[in-house]
Amino acid sequence: MSQTTEQAASNILARAEKLVRTTLLGSASRIIESTPVDTGLLRSNWQATIDRGASGEVSNRGGGAATSEAQSTILGMQLGSVFYLTNNVFYAGFQELERGMVRTELARLAAKLRA
Repeated sequence: MSQTTEQAASNILARAEKLVRTTLLGSASRIIESTPVDTGLLRSNWQATIDRGASGEVSNRGGGAATSEAQSTILGMQLGSVFYLTNNVFYAGFQELERGMVRTELARLAAKLRA
């Protein structure tokens, strides 16, 4: 059974959306979960937004809330939008230098793309 060009394009778009969402969901979850916890403020301050990074901090809502926010944001985004995962706690950059939550995930993604 042959597909029309329109059906083929629709299938390609659906597969691309699934790949993008799956990749973003996994990456965001790994970054949030790998963020060290003392009081929980740093982990809970990962903020997921579309087309513009978040400004300011949020209260200590727990890492689970940050993960849930990332999931709902990713599931609601349109293909072609820009996804931001921002952490504005003043010591987030120091923790990234020490622990490499984002750096480690980006290296993992780059290795997957090369494979």
